[in-house]
Amino acid sequence: MVAHLPDGQRAMVQFKMPVAIIGKAYFGTLIAAATVSGACVRETGATVVASLTMRCTPTPNGVCCHVIALPRNVSQPARDVTRDAMWQLSDTGIGRMSRPGCVYAVRDGNVDVKASYQTVSIHQAVRLSLQQPGQLLGTVHGTVFAAEGARLRQVSGARVEVIRGDNAGVGTTTDGDGGYDLRWLSQGETRLRATKPGFEPTYATITILPRDNLMSLFLRTTDGRQSIDASGPRRRAGNELPPIAPRAPPVWIHASMNTPTAQRRD
Repeated sequence: MVAHLPDGQRAMVQFKMPVAIIGKAYFGTLIAAATVSGACVRETGATVVASLTMRCTPTPNGVCCHVIALPRNVSQPARDVTRDAMWQLSDTGIGRMSRPGCVYAVRDGNVDVKASYQTVSIHQAVRLSLQQPGQLLGTVHGTVFAAEGARLRQVSGARVEVIRGDNAGVGTTTDGDGGYDLRWLSQGETRLRATKPGFEPTYATITILPRDNLMSLFLRTTDGRQSIDASGPRRRAGNELPPIAPRAPPVWIHASMNTPTAQRRD
C-alpha cells in the first residue's frame, strides 16, 4: 500500500510489520506521531535482503569485488549494494581498501574480504602480492567419521593434510566434533589424507573452488571392521565436484540468510 501525504503533514501511524520510513528499517510495533516527507510506503519485505552475491575480479596488485543484494520480496529487482555494504579485511597489515570492494596489497599475504549488508554477510579469501594480481582462494571443511557398530561417529584428533598439488603441506587436526578446516588453498585439484593411530590412512581428491568446499572423510580401523572405504584412487569421499579451469576470473559466490555457504554461479 502506498500513501502520498503533503510534505510536513503529521500523522499517527501504527505498524505491526517491517516498515521503511525515509530509508530506515524498523521492526516490531511502532505507534508514534511522525512528520512524513514525500511518499509513505508500506510493502511487506520490500526492504529486507534475502541473499547477497559477490563477484570478485583480480586487479594488477589486488582484487575488486561487487556485491548484489536480492530482496525477499520477489517483485523487487536485485541491486548493487557495493557502496552501501560494510567492508572488512581480516588483516590491514596485508591489504587496504582503496574504495568500497577494492583491495590492494600492502605486503604479500592472505586476507579475508568480508561484506555485510543488513543481516547478511559474505566473504572471499584472497592472496595478495605486490608483484602480481590477487588470487582468489578456497577453503575445505568437513568432518572425519568412523563406524561404530551400525552408526558413524565423529573422530577427534585425526590429522587431515594436503599431500599433492599446489597446497601440499597444509594440514590440521580435527576438533572434538571431528570437524576440520583447511584455509587459504589455491584453486585446482588437491589430494587429501586423513590419519590417526588405530586406523588405516584414508585418501580423497577434491577440486578446490574459490569458495567454501565440503569434504567428509571416513576412516577404517586396522582390523578392517569399517564397512565404508574412501581410500584408493578409484573412490572419493564427500562431494564429487566437476573440474573447472583454475584461476578463471571473474567468480561469483553466493550467501543467504538460510544458506550461509557460498556457491559458484556459472
